[in-house]
Amino acid sequence: MNWSRAKTILILAFLVTNIILGYSIYNENEKLKITENLNNQYYEEVIKTLEVKNIKLKTNLPNIREEMQNATVEYQLYQPKIVAGYFFEEPQITEIEDKVIFQKNSEKLEVINNKELVYVKQVDEKLNEEITPNQAFEIADKFLKQHNFEDLETKKVHINSQNGSHKLIYTKTINDKLVEESKMEFVVSSQGVLNFDRIWISDVVLKKEIVILEDPIESLLKLLSEDNIENTEIIDLQACYYFGPGKDKLIDYKDAKKGEGIPAWRILLSDGRKYFFE
Repeated sequence: MNWSRAKTILILAFLVTNIILGYSIYNENEKLKITENLNNQYYEEVIKTLEVKNIKLKTNLPNIREEMQNATVEYQLYQPKIVAGYFFEEPQITEIEDKVIFQKNSEKLEVINNKELVYVKQVDEKLNEEITPNQAFEIADKFLKQHNFEDLETKKVHINSQNGSHKLIYTKTINDKLVEESKMEFVVSSQGVLNFDRIWISDVVLKKEIVILEDPIESLLKLLSEDNIENTEIIDLQACYYFGPGKDKLIDYKDAKKGEGIPAWRILLSDGRKYFFE
């Protein structure tokens, strides 16, 4: 074959290949642009729908579909008299069904089903002085350390302030993912911890199975079907492991000590209510 002609054919083939490749890249880029525009429009429509119900999104919406492993979770259980010893010396003790109540002076501790702790301290609200959210967290952290409940793997959220007190929520985490239903809820003022409610996950074992969560925008749409969610703010939206009461769960949450932690999106409202969507 004539070498000059062969070079010409090769050059032409190279040009045709580049044209086809260039068109394919252009076509894919156009598809990506169209998909991105549609996603942006969908996002905007969902936000507008939330605004109709006066629901404000006060947190960043995750822009990825989370890949998470299934997990087995286990609750921390308490021996009532031992845990009461963290709070009191020689308290008055009352037992009612699955509840043991310890009381001394203005303080009371309830141990419910050996799983939930509820502490209440009676104070004169008129004596509350203004403190900042950071000061409230410092008081709560000190309380946890004093009563042997300190856990460094937590996410902390300030919910609101009212009448000189602050509502705080601590949630267990594993690999930076929330573990629900585990919680430590506080009401804190300048007079210390006024209320403390603890249900805590003591052990999380991750499995091999991978679950891909749906787009987080879908969880916002599902939120709209819930009752009494108007006139509120969404202050947090994160992926979590969820083990607790739910519409589709057959477990008796009250007595459950161990079970499956299901990957889900958690939506936290400004009044402290939480919603979970798988």
